[in-house]
Amino acid sequence: MKASIVVPTYNQVNLLKGCLKSFENQSVDRGDFEVIVVNDGSEDGTAVFLESYRPQFNLRVIDHPRNLGRAQARNSGAEQAEGEVLIFLDGDSTVDSNFVCEHVKGCEGGKDSVCIGSVKLPAECEVLPFKSYLTTRGVQKLKSGEDVPFRYFVSGNISLPRELFEAVGGFDPGFSFYGGEDLDLGVRLHEAGANFVFLPGAISYHHLEDDFRGAIDKKYVFGNRALALVIEKHPEMVRQLPVVRLSRSPIFRLLISDIFYRPLLGVVTALKRKRFPSFLFDYLFHGATVRGLRDYEEVQRETVSPEVRSSKVLLWFFILWVLFVNIYYYINFALTRFERLELLPRLLLSIFK
Repeated sequence: MKASIVVPTYNQVNLLKGCLKSFENQSVDRGDFEVIVVNDGSEDGTAVFLESYRPQFNLRVIDHPRNLGRAQARNSGAEQAEGEVLIFLDGDSTVDSNFVCEHVKGCEGGKDSVCIGSVKLPAECEVLPFKSYLTTRGVQKLKSGEDVPFRYFVSGNISLPRELFEAVGGFDPGFSFYGGEDLDLGVRLHEAGANFVFLPGAISYHHLEDDFRGAIDKKYVFGNRALALVIEKHPEMVRQLPVVRLSRSPIFRLLISDIFYRPLLGVVTALKRKRFPSFLFDYLFHGATVRGLRDYEEVQRETVSPEVRSSKVLLWFFILWVLFVNIYYYINFALTRFERLELLPRLLLSIFK
């Protein structure tokens, strides 16, 4: 079998129905691929639907008794996969008829090929400005032939050889919250020498249900939990991420303080149908991520153990004592050096005696 498509799903049964239906008209032979749906603890009738669904292609279902997160769900699907190529697709997406064919061709470029497909909005989707903005990020910004950085590895529409996936250890199940599991895997693939490739013909359509504030909240969670964990795991590599560099900028931290950020967020939320320049959406989405990371770091500082806090207090006491001794020494040296001064020496001596 050439390809295994792993589709994690959680409480999105109606979107999952559309996702699976879109595999019924693939341009490759139906025996060349399988679809593995990982039901990650859904409670909305997903299990009932999957039990009764009888497609014309190979379909397998894996049930998690409780929600474990997308990283573990994808790993569960990959462990059961029989295809030479693993394709990961989000369950709230539908695909073009050449989707499987394009990914299989892309991965034939070599054992180190990691392919990133093109994510678009479906024609029937209510096109809000922020949704259009989101579909122009990442690999969509690149010109033809440009190298693809590892930071553009987003797991909603990707493929890679199963051997490579297993060699780097798959997704880290520690990312049980929103986001970060793909960035972490992208870093490890980059370190393993993977070649990232953009496949504009491997098209998926993301049926994005979030409103603008929901999308912003997800970015905050990403910064507060996922990005913080990625930084902890890969402190050197993540310096290449623009959002991490922004998080270290005092000027940007000032610009995302409540006095600036909240009013602009309120305006864009209220005028959700109005088209705003991309840099404003950059500011709001990157700002949400950095605000999340900032809040995480502040909590970490506040929860320092008593032992560490005591050691820091002692260190500062020692530094201040050394400064005091040095200042006292140099003042006394100056007093003996300039004996002609009368009033100032007496005053200073009276202070230090």
